[in-house]
Amino acid sequence: MPVRNQAGAKKMRNIIISDFDETITRYDTIGIIAKLPYLINPELKPEWSHFTKTYMDGFRKYKYNGTRSLPLLSSNASLTSSHSNFDCVFKDELEFQKYNRTIELNSVNEISKQQLFKSITLEQMKQFAKEQNRENCLLRGGFNQFCSSVIKNFQDDFYILSINWSREFICEIIGNKEVNPDHVLCNDLKVSTEKRPPTYTGEFDCGLLTGSDKIKSLNEILGMTETHNNGNETRCYWYIGDSETDLLSVLHPSINGVLLMDPVENPSKFLRITEQIIGVPSDKITRFQTDNALGWLKFCEKENGMFAYLVKSWDSLKDLIAQTSNSTC
Repeated sequence: MPVRNQAGAKKMRNIIISDFDETITRYDTIGIIAKLPYLINPELKPEWSHFTKTYMDGFRKYKYNGTRSLPLLSSNASLTSSHSNFDCVFKDELEFQKYNRTIELNSVNEISKQQLFKSITLEQMKQFAKEQNRENCLLRGGFNQFCSSVIKNFQDDFYILSINWSREFICEIIGNKEVNPDHVLCNDLKVSTEKRPPTYTGEFDCGLLTGSDKIKSLNEILGMTETHNNGNETRCYWYIGDSETDLLSVLHPSINGVLLMDPVENPSKFLRITEQIIGVPSDKITRFQTDNALGWLKFCEKENGMFAYLVKSWDSLKDLIAQTSNSTC
């Protein structure tokens, strides 16, 4: 029988969907993963600088000539996130994110062409992730406590949406053996199982490269989980991210969206995303920046009681979810 409170409300179940790099981790880890082939083969060519140059050349070669309407939120933010007009209102941003696939593909295709990760075993990647986490403490503060307090069932209620390159790396950094690998969605290095041990082919699956890809995957998660809802519980979906590729997902009308950024840690990034790109009202930005006791703040109201929030830390997010879990999501 479902657990109900005294008022007879359905049991609340939080589904957590999170970005990985600089949301769960303290740093962007793609640059860290890039070290592995050169540790295994110090004589490996070309050097990593070749691929960073390829990436930057892609920005110049494939410069976007379309319209990106910024800020994303109009003055009437509560209407822009309604389900009926989400794709229409954010049409320009969706097109911009889709176009960015060209730049990302240009980069990863060069890495595939040079076979940088070819023949590296999954076990080597896992061991590398453990060593890097031990040496550099990659997880953001409060994440483990958030997981133990909020996520009751890792197999069913926790997802990763990331443009990272390795599911194995992500799972090892998170460190919870109950994480469902099928719930870790990323721009994964392809694996060959024709021989043992399993190794990377050197190619990428290219399923998650931009914010538009994340929206597609997010909708698939929502559809899949709701299909299996027997109606005995209320499911509250949360998307947590920190960068431009996360913003469409944060603003998605069917979830509570969280922009997880401490404005003190990286003030220029915080202002660029909140002020210039999203269009969070200046009074809210100032209040969130200056009030040290303020861990989270609503900045956008959606339909059906959903919101988008500015949140400073995983500890603050834990408190926010605890408060909202006492009401119908």
